Amino acid sequence: MNNMAIYNNTIVDQKTGHVHFPRHVATTLINVYAYNNIFYGDLESSSFPDATGYGYNASGGGGTAGGMNEQTGLRNSIFANYAGHDYRLAYATAPGLKLTGLSWWNDTPDAFYGQLDYDTDMYGKLRGADGIWDRGAYEFVGGVVGRPHPVAPSNIRVQ
Repeated sequence: MNNMAIYNNTIVDQKTGHVHFPRHVATTLINVYAYNNIFYGDLESSSFPDATGYGYNASGGGGTAGGMNEQTGLRNSIFANYAGHDYRLAYATAPGLKLTGLSWWNDTPDAFYGQLDYDTDMYGKLRGADGIWDRGAYEFVGGVVGRPHPVAPSNIRVQ
């Protein structure tokens, strides 16, 4: 595997398998990076021992993520509503690694793929705006986590 970055993901309750690039892989991993991921409730540990660079991952509720500066012991209270499958952060994680300065980061549009790397989460929250680039898919920027988007009403009849 070459030229792959696995970063800022939230992987929850993975019950079969795990994310793992083992040391006995026949091919060499070239330019493979794994940073700032959250692995929660996984039965097995996830690791990237032969990656070019990995660390600043977080884990809890099961296996571990490994790597340098791992945050362990996360509780499900880290999420806005674990039981309701709302995995936005209820509070900041330990500081993750600011990725924008790394050699593989490319935040300019590509002619074929479009935008490749983002320094915002899917809600448009700028990572690191409060001084901490959070681990996981969602950035926490102070305050109280809002409610998830409401579900569209059903069984409504207008008379």
